[in-house]
Amino acid sequence: MAIKGGPTILCSISTKDRYDILPLAIQSVCSQTLTPDKLVIFDDGAHKDIRETDTYSYLLKLLDKKKILWEVVFSNGKGQHHNHQLANRMGFDLVWRLDDDEFAEHDVLETLYSHMKEGVGAVAPAVIMPGGEYKGGTNKLEDIFHTPNLQWASNQGVFEVEHLYSSFLYRAGVVDFCTELSPVAHREETIFSYELFRKGYKLIVDTDVVIYHYRQKTGGIRSHNNEWLYEHDEGVFKKRLIEWGYKLITLNCGLGDHFAFSNVLPKIIENNDKIILGCCYPEVFEDYKIKTIPVGAIEKVNPESVYAWMTLNKWNKSIVEAYSKMYGVEL
Repeated sequence: MAIKGGPTILCSISTKDRYDILPLAIQSVCSQTLTPDKLVIFDDGAHKDIRETDTYSYLLKLLDKKKILWEVVFSNGKGQHHNHQLANRMGFDLVWRLDDDEFAEHDVLETLYSHMKEGVGAVAPAVIMPGGEYKGGTNKLEDIFHTPNLQWASNQGVFEVEHLYSSFLYRAGVVDFCTELSPVAHREETIFSYELFRKGYKLIVDTDVVIYHYRQKTGGIRSHNNEWLYEHDEGVFKKRLIEWGYKLITLNCGLGDHFAFSNVLPKIIENNDKIILGCCYPEVFEDYKIKTIPVGAIEKVNPESVYAWMTLNKWNKSIVEAYSKMYGVEL
């Protein structure tokens, strides 16, 4: 049942050529102990009339029986982030973002809503692939490159975090989805939820309720088999990280080069509150209050090299001076 006299809730599903798996997502919406006021399905694919198939015909009648309004929008194929932005501005108080290849347990929406107190911007469940759970996540932004997502394992408890993944219930119209991203919309949920966090709202993950992700090899974002799109989106994400005050540093070099870099690190720390340092020898920087991660985790998004810089600038001085010039600090 929906909330009488309470906030209005929209469930938003963006889909592309996954007409075979989408019914499971719709069924899970119908089965919720707390039902949304409306379900909107954005069809980025073949724009089929789903009313013409038996399965969908029954599901749409079930939505009617459950008093859930529904609408299918033939969207323009720009990607799910554009569709979720439309849902974000449809005039509902809350939006439940659900992927087309996910199945929510019956109490997911009710549980997420129970956490939606004053000051809370969004709440997410565990989102797991059956047979594949990964523990060790924190959902702190500084850990995003090298740890699993906290939502990838169930029954861990309830946590306050800095960003969310995949499916969550959020306050609509507060921040916007990033439409600079490519059609694969890589980092879409991270950027959107962290912007809510930056607005001063709490983000909560309750891993004791579960959505099952039946990850499809085709359709959706995997309709685009183009690595460049993901690289483009990582570039957009890196730009946002810089805007949010993060300094990314990559040290893919030898031990001596790490010690040389340590000569300029104190000045870099003075100028930057949030540093993510990808390196090969983190023990060199144990005495510094900075985040160090494996170099391979950050190298792709931040492919910098002091030796490439020295070659480009025809450098003939010391490597310490090169680091100083490269990072714009005075020794």
